[in-house]
Amino acid sequence: MKAKVVTLATIFMLLAGFVQAEEVNPLYRKNVTIIFDDSGSMNASIKVREEKEVLEKPGRIGRLLGRKEQLKTIVKERDSTRIERAKEALRQFLAALPTEYNVAIIAINKGIVLSLVHVDQAREQLETIFERVRAGGKTPLGEAVDQAVQMLNVQKETQAGLGDYTILIITDGESNGRRDVNLAVNAAIEQKLLVSTIGLDMKQHQLMHTTQFVSASSVDELVAASKKLVLAEAAFDSAEEYIAQDF
Repeated sequence: MKAKVVTLATIFMLLAGFVQAEEVNPLYRKNVTIIFDDSGSMNASIKVREEKEVLEKPGRIGRLLGRKEQLKTIVKERDSTRIERAKEALRQFLAALPTEYNVAIIAINKGIVLSLVHVDQAREQLETIFERVRAGGKTPLGEAVDQAVQMLNVQKETQAGLGDYTILIITDGESNGRRDVNLAVNAAIEQKLLVSTIGLDMKQHQLMHTTQFVSASSVDELVAASKKLVLAEAAFDSAEEYIAQDF
């Protein structure tokens, strides 16, 4: 009986060790700071096409004729603002992020709305954050990039220089703050930070040649762009992509 207890204890220890081995050492965490455009132009509205499948039941005559239930696609159009699309894309993107990530969010007018935390905590706080972030104001991207650089450099010291560090900019307009955004981005790159930009409803942007740049419009395109730029996923068909040649 004693030998059986020892054996079970050993098994539990091995299992515990296996679970710990699967967890990423905090020193090797990947960090992404998302710069989220909350400028006034993000209130711009467009018609969004939505498709929904419903189970349609046959009517009285149909039942008499032996018809069965069948799936029917209902297409509707509704007004959707850019900030609504960006928020929904961010929900889906965070849901897809692996557990080795830390996440921070900087709204370009509101400021830091989420300091770097584990992705699980970011998911839990996201809806509360979205309630505070509303479209209104200018587009001071350069200042937001400086904030992101400072935040990630502090984290880099915490992780002894290990891990990965990314700035993801989601914007629908050119920067119009006091700080030159390209100078801010160049400073980030010099400090070994990866900077990427998603242009919402934009085919061109002033950051096209200093960052990895992708143009996207729909929620699906925004999610795909985020995954490609941060997670380096290969699948990307619907949005237009520009990668800076000298990056």
